[in-house]
Amino acid sequence: MEQSKKTGPAWYWVQWATGKQMQARQVAGGYGAGRRASSFEAAKKSTEAKLNPEWMESVVKSTAIAYPVLPDIVAGSEFRDVYGIALTNMLAPGASPAAELKKATEQFKPVLEKTEKA
Repeated sequence: MEQSKKTGPAWYWVQWATGKQMQARQVAGGYGAGRRASSFEAAKKSTEAKLNPEWMESVVKSTAIAYPVLPDIVAGSEFRDVYGIALTNMLAPGASPAAELKKATEQFKPVLEKTEKA
């Protein structure tokens, strides 16, 4: 914002976009996972919520252990390659997402172990 010539409007937009009401709306609409616990509680009570209850429960539980930034993966390219293939394979008819992720995890495990030792 420091380089903005209109810092007032930029700050008001940030407040609006990250406010309780907007985050609750994003969660209820199924197109966002806000950082506020109140946004999940509001979405649970919403009669207009368009989200999968299992997804909602998993997101709520993950907030207790989540790290709010991108993971530090030294072998980022290898990670993207291995899991990218798994995600692509999941799109095939009859594919098993659980099996694809298990296979990718096993394939990536040696790379992760090697980078953690470095």
